Amino acid sequence: MKKKYANLLLLLVSVIWGGGFIFVQILLDSGVPAGMITMMRGGIFAVCAFALFFKRIIKMTLKDLKVGLIAGVTNAFGFLFQAIGQSMTSASHASLITIIYVVAVPVFCFIFYRIKLKLKTIISVIICVLGAFLLVSNFDGDFDGRAIAGDALVFAGAVMLGANIAYLGHSGKETHYGTVSFFMGATLFLTSLVYVLVAGEMRMPEGSGWKIAVSIAYLGILSSTLCQILQVLCQRYTSPVSASMIMTLEGFFGGTFALLYGDAFTWRLLAGGLLIIFSVLMHEFDFSVLFRKKEEKDE
Repeated sequence: MKKKYANLLLLLVSVIWGGGFIFVQILLDSGVPAGMITMMRGGIFAVCAFALFFKRIIKMTLKDLKVGLIAGVTNAFGFLFQAIGQSMTSASHASLITIIYVVAVPVFCFIFYRIKLKLKTIISVIICVLGAFLLVSNFDGDFDGRAIAGDALVFAGAVMLGANIAYLGHSGKETHYGTVSFFMGATLFLTSLVYVLVAGEMRMPEGSGWKIAVSIAYLGILSSTLCQILQVLCQRYTSPVSASMIMTLEGFFGGTFALLYGDAFTWRLLAGGLLIIFSVLMHEFDFSVLFRKKEEKDE
């Protein structure tokens, strides 16, 4: 697969993940606990991945087990923190704070893999962080401790997702993507199961309707199974930093969908979203092409 096709598929992942925040909010508004949401989406993901790749999974090696568990743990805590945090804050905040993982990815790559940061990457990350700051900042001066705690949990989830992307971008290439995907689903299910048992959230609202069923199906089949298999697969053909920059659009799409769901439109959403898009385009565009064209004309 060529890098440009891998990046286009990751863009599709970003759109679907952006919509996922709305379906999580629908479930939260319907009375479904955050831990139950991640447990169900993890369970569906694990079952689907096993059905698709059981021939590879039953023949897994110790290397497959190691990579799968590390990828699974970072992914599980990322989504669990994200869901719990969103239950305390808004869908738009959760979707937009999550894109902070774009900062975590190059940092983890530098710390664990000694990959030097390019100047273009540093500038792009700074612009992206500025965009995120505009999106989530409250200049009205109102203090909401619960919402701030929720934002902090979503931020912690973003850091874990950044670690997951950085790890998959390097070690994920050493094993089959189907095996890794299965472990990501199974670990999310088991981690969430432990949480709901400890927190006493093993319950579903009475009279669960079609909205809950559709939301769970979207999160389990599309947002988890399809998107995370595509993530693991596509990261074999692009860099971790490129993947993270493209997937930051998840926050922009999530914020846009949140408007349709009922969140208020603000100038910060517009300005922050434009900055994020610009930072992604800046990082992905090969500026050397411009210089080559200029040299060709001069000749």
